[in-house]
This record gives sequence, C-alpha cells and structure tokens, in this order.
Amino acid sequence: MKIVRIVALITGGLVAGSMFGIWRGYNPSALSAAASVEQQQQAIRGLNVLLPILGAVTILLTMAIAAHARQKRLALFTFVVAALLFTVSGIVTRVHNQPINSIVMHWDARTPPPEWPGMRETWWHWHLIRTFTGVTGFFLLASGVVIWPASDGAGKEHHP
Repeated sequence: MKIVRIVALITGGLVAGSMFGIWRGYNPSALSAAASVEQQQQAIRGLNVLLPILGAVTILLTMAIAAHARQKRLALFTFVVAALLFTVSGIVTRVHNQPINSIVMHWDARTPPPEWPGMRETWWHWHLIRTFTGVTGFFLLASGVVIWPASDGAGKEHHP
C-alpha cells in the first residue's frame, strides 16, 4: 500500500501542480490574441493527453487508498472526498475545457476568430474551477496520507 500512496502523491501532485502553475503563470487576459492562441495551443500539445491520464491514475489510486482505509471513518471520508474532487476536475476538463481545446487547435494564431475572447474567458472560468477542486483534492490526499499512515494489514500502523 505504501507504493500506491507514493504514486498517488506523485501523480496527484503533478496534476494539481500543473493546474496551479497554469493558473499562476499562464493567465491569457493580458496577452494579445496571437500570443494567447499560441500559448494555449502549445499547452494543449503538451498536456491534453498527459494530464487526463495522470488524473485518472490519481483517482484510481486514491479510491484504492480509501478502500484500504475503510476501517477508519474519517480517513475513508477524507480519501473519498479527495477522489471525488479529482473526479470533478476530470469531468470539468472533459466536458468544458477539452471541447474548447479542440476548437482552438484549428485556429490560425495570426487571425483568431472574433469569438476568441469569449471562448478564452469560458475556458479560463472552467480552469479556475478545476484548479480549485484539483488542488483541494490533492490537499486532502496528502493530508490523509500523512495523518493516517499505511497499515501493514494487521491493524498496526507504520510510522516513519
């Protein structure tokens, strides 16, 4: 179970950290249309497949951790809520952000369509929501892993 917890922390940290980094470093509102479109297209090329895979792994591993912690109600609750928050981030990404990503990938950055500011704002709105749920999910996952160490299966706790 320790390896599951470690991998969940790594994948969850990568996903939440990527969302946080995009929020802090890539706000497109001050960019020109061309720079905004180019920036988004580059991010889509690099992250559009990788982050959903990491997110899915994080959800599955967090659910496994929750199942393993089922004897401790607060631990179970913490890990289930973390998994649900990661799932909300994934759903927001799939239903709201990725459809916009698909459209943006077909734009010529030199001449984006007139609706690009509205689509940019809609994408950003949903990104903020998934960032909140993803970072909060990671906070709960990391807190739970620290507060409730992995059990050896016999009910004894392993402490670092």
